[in-house]
Amino acid sequence: MLKSWGQLMLVAILFKEYITLPEYHQNDYDVQIERVEVVWTNTSIARDAKLNYVFYNRSQKAFNASVYLLVNLSTDMTGVVQFYRFASNEYREFPMRVGANLCHEYAKNNFNVKELLKNRSNLIDCPLPKGYYYVRYLVPDYSRLPPYIPRGRYKAVGKVYHKSQFIAEANAYVAVVDKPLKWNKWN
Repeated sequence: MLKSWGQLMLVAILFKEYITLPEYHQNDYDVQIERVEVVWTNTSIARDAKLNYVFYNRSQKAFNASVYLLVNLSTDMTGVVQFYRFASNEYREFPMRVGANLCHEYAKNNFNVKELLKNRSNLIDCPLPKGYYYVRYLVPDYSRLPPYIPRGRYKAVGKVYHKSQFIAEANAYVAVVDKPLKWNKWN
């Protein structure tokens, strides 16, 4: 469940930053989304927030997100994501932390975010007036992740701030697994 527009933008920027970077290409592992959960939210800023990982068709899953903003949000939106790796039956801090001003990244169109959301969202440039916002059927491209990420299970803790006011926190649980070998009967 997504609780604010900032989390919508954080999801979009992270997908573009880590899933569709043109500098990277890998074909040796895949990412499996286990679940996404909202830990805390500021209900004076947003309501009716949802985040789902659903089937887009029979074989492809995608993200759907929506939120109703109760207040106008300025351009001072910050998102921070800290990663944890599952080891010894618990999630331990992994040396990867990402922070960005969400509105500046969107305005500069870094990582091609506007094209990613072009036909899938009604998000507009910052500042955001109060109202209903959505992202539908966002399909990440895991082949654009950096190569050689260690296999295992990870937890990403995302936090969103507006003018240094804590808005929301969400967790995503994923597994990085080897891709199955392609079998060719003529080899």
